[in-house]
Amino acid sequence: MKKSQMLGAVFACLIVSSFSSHANLLTNASFETPDASSGDVAGSSDWTPYNDVYTNDGAATLTGPAAYDGDQSLKMFDGSGATSFAYQSVAVTPGQAYKLSARVINWAGDPFISLGLMGLTFWDGPDGSNGGAKLGPAYDVYVESTPTPVLHDPSVYLPSAIDGVNGVGWTEISVQGIAPSVTQSASVFLQIIGPSSGALYWDSVTLEAVPIPAAVWLFGSGLLGLVGIARRRKKA
Repeated sequence: MKKSQMLGAVFACLIVSSFSSHANLLTNASFETPDASSGDVAGSSDWTPYNDVYTNDGAATLTGPAAYDGDQSLKMFDGSGATSFAYQSVAVTPGQAYKLSARVINWAGDPFISLGLMGLTFWDGPDGSNGGAKLGPAYDVYVESTPTPVLHDPSVYLPSAIDGVNGVGWTEISVQGIAPSVTQSASVFLQIIGPSSGALYWDSVTLEAVPIPAAVWLFGSGLLGLVGIARRRKKA
């Protein structure tokens, strides 16, 4: 392959990569099923729950805040006296960077006084924590009801308990990680770490590939310039 053709091919690959899909890899990411309009329902479709995890429709039942996205959210507490969590595993691409984000709230109707966690982990098995070994570090963000020291960063302190009417008061949190070379899947964890008081509510959870940064566009533009120079030299 000629140099100009090679440079053109590399630039084309950069353009294609830059327009990679930003689609959410998670399903039931806003916890719209099952229907909780008549009261809390244990678990949530497409999420694997452990202990006290419920689908909640606060606007309909007054047992939680109005959802940030859609009609429902995920309610989590530790009434069983132990940690409660929910996770979902999805296939991902080795070497790709991923961003995990969500909304979380401290609702005045059941004030949260404890520690919560949202985590992203990569696995060499096809089904997350149910197969294979965990790869590399876990990418975690902790949420607290009061600004006290924690062992892990980054951390987010939730505001004082608020009414949460009409979706107001939801705090956005996010974390990013890169899938190691032998990755087959990633798991998203939502967790409350007991013992605690009150409930933690989650909504609008998103896991998506991180786009190529602007610096790569500059590099690609430079390659395009080299292709033009090579063509002009050939004509001369």
